Order: sequence, then C-alpha cells, then structure tokens
Amino acid sequence: MLSCTPLHAVLARVWCALMLSQSLVVFCSDAHLLSDVMLSLRSLVAPLQPLHDFRPFFTVYDRDYAAIAAAAAAHTLPTPLLAGTNDPFVAETLGAAMDVLVVPARILETVCETKTPQGVLASVRIPAPLRPYMGGKDHLEKK
Repeated sequence: MLSCTPLHAVLARVWCALMLSQSLVVFCSDAHLLSDVMLSLRSLVAPLQPLHDFRPFFTVYDRDYAAIAAAAAAHTLPTPLLAGTNDPFVAETLGAAMDVLVVPARILETVCETKTPQGVLASVRIPAPLRPYMGGKDHLEKK
C-alpha cells in the first residue's frame, strides 16, 4: 500500500497559500503534467473563487511577462499570481519574489519481487509517490 504522507506537508502549504491569496509559481518540465497540476490547484479551493491572476502556462513570450516580472521583483503585483511554467528561467525570475512549487516530471517506479508459493518469481511495478517540494529559487538548481 502506498502512502501520500510526503504530499501532506506540501499540499497543506499550497492550500494555505491559495486560501490566503499568496502568489505561487508551479514549475514542471512536463507540459501535460503541468496542466493537470494547474487545474487541480485551481479546484483545490472550490467552491471558493480564487483571487489569483491564473496563468496555467506562463512563458517569457507572454505579452505581460515583462510587466509581471518587474512587478514581482518590486513586490507590487496588483493581484496575486498563480502561474505554471516549464521554463526554468521564468521560475527562477519569479521565484526570487514568491514561492515555487517544483513538481517532478517523471513518476518513479518501485519494483517489488517476490516468490509465490509455487516458486514463481513475481515482479510488480508500483508507482512511487511524487515528492514535490516548495521553496524559493534555490530549489531549481540541478542536483
């Protein structure tokens, strides 16, 4: 049986940030997973309407990027920002002024091998739980 225990602390912190209308950037290099996470975050506070400027896929090519990055650096955003990106430059730039939720792009698998009573070796692949973490720009550096 898999446990979601590693997610509890992160989900609680993300939920609090959303409820308190704090700005948050979500970084994930997989665009499909990023879109799923962004829609899930939006629905996390349902039925309440979040007050965030919701940008599920924010890039440097967005027409408002320069204005938002400058306002974030000066801590003068008119409304809280909830932005998703798969560009490390955007996450690092905005992460200097707000929290960044880093979601791993791949889900690791654990292989469990066991012998059945008949002596047959059974191999089962179990997806390991995601281990997202939240923090500033120092979490974006390659490990």
